[in-house]
Amino acid sequence: MADENDLPPVEDLPVLNDATDTMDMSIAVGGSGRIYIFHEKPFAEPLIGVEYNTESGLFVFISEEGRLQPIGLTIPPQIAESLEQQNFITLTYLVDKIEKDVIELPLVTQKYQ
Repeated sequence: MADENDLPPVEDLPVLNDATDTMDMSIAVGGSGRIYIFHEKPFAEPLIGVEYNTESGLFVFISEEGRLQPIGLTIPPQIAESLEQQNFITLTYLVDKIEKDVIELPLVTQKYQ
């Protein structure tokens, strides 16, 4: 799902701009609580996981290179509640509203007290 490009080394650019700055995205929760993210462009690098911070509400993609990219969406409360119980999210790449690729990414929830 990655688009080859000329990103600088991760040491020079460890955090990318919000994903929604470069693509349309939406997030949904299924009846079982499963989280779905739909996107309409490939990511700059292959993804290996997602992190959700319950305190800040930040939802961040993690690439194979270790680079971070915030999703850039406000997470609705019902989805935020579901995130705390999930271990994976389903990421679906759409082209002209047709499913092109689906992957499951591990979800790490950071909860600080």
